[in-house]
Amino acid sequence: MVCLQYSMALVGLSLMMLSYAIALSPDELRSFMARTYIEDTVGYQGFVRISNHSAAMFQISANGIPDHVTGPFNLPEDSDDVLVQNFEYYIPKNPAVADNPTDLNMGPIGLAINGVAIFSPYSAQGTDAVITEERTFDACDGHPSPRGTYHYHGSPICVFEDVEGVPSSIVGVAMDGFPIYGPTDENGNRLFSEDLDDCHGRYVNGRYRYHITDDFPYILGCYKGEVDERNLPQGMGPNRPDQGGIPVPTGRPPMTSPTETRVTRPTETSVTRPTETSVTRHTETSVTRPTGTRMTNPMETRRQIMSTSQTSNAGSNDPLVFSGNSSTSSAQSAILLVTSCLAIVLSCTC
Repeated sequence: MVCLQYSMALVGLSLMMLSYAIALSPDELRSFMARTYIEDTVGYQGFVRISNHSAAMFQISANGIPDHVTGPFNLPEDSDDVLVQNFEYYIPKNPAVADNPTDLNMGPIGLAINGVAIFSPYSAQGTDAVITEERTFDACDGHPSPRGTYHYHGSPICVFEDVEGVPSSIVGVAMDGFPIYGPTDENGNRLFSEDLDDCHGRYVNGRYRYHITDDFPYILGCYKGEVDERNLPQGMGPNRPDQGGIPVPTGRPPMTSPTETRVTRPTETSVTRPTETSVTRHTETSVTRPTGTRMTNPMETRRQIMSTSQTSNAGSNDPLVFSGNSSTSSAQSAILLVTSCLAIVLSCTC
């Protein structure tokens, strides 16, 4: 009986090691892909690719082109439209929680699963960007920066399904390697900033994740982990406000702009963007692609792509297929094999 208990404990340990082997699970990694869609303003297909850079790092490459309809933007006539980017970011496979949270930098603080940049909740003037820049957002709540980087400050409503009572899926990854999930927890409860820590995250089964909410700071409040210096624009360190760093918020929201226009705590109004609304908006503003087809259900398209990618060649050069999980899977299989063998040996010895 004692040996049986030991063997069962070893099997449980192996499963636990599998779940903590990496911050992004294989299923989460496979979620990073761009739907087939030629973006009108630049005529390009977006892509995002995750590969093994080293034993400790993933490399995420993307061109930042949205896989959904963009515009129109209420911007000055001399502003740049959406431009092709050359994103290359280095994400730790085993991100660690830092001793102290660090400030958010200007520019990208993460990438959505479609390869589009996620910016901080602040504008260049230090105000709440979702409030002060909302008039410039398109139907997907995104807009281009002065350098043509299309990005989201708040919930990227055209990237994922936000269904009341249904646990949210992964929406992106922060520059420190921790995943970003939607606003509904694993039990179907709607989350608000008061349910999260100052960096806008929480632990689920021992793993840290950020969550999107309808209230400030929307996606991230600070970095919970350490950020590779190569991910910071023009070498700006996140702890250097004099060179563009954004202070860690000490209250919610530390804004001078009125906040009563945003969604507050009342349950009956907490879900402001039900799925059917976001899909309708997307369909109404959809445009005819060069091939003569229309995007009528973007989330169904993403599910079909994910189903196809799971059966595709892991070494494919197709930018829509994740190609960096083979060594991780091998390591996890080895862990499971060794611990299972130990469990069998113990059982036979008894």
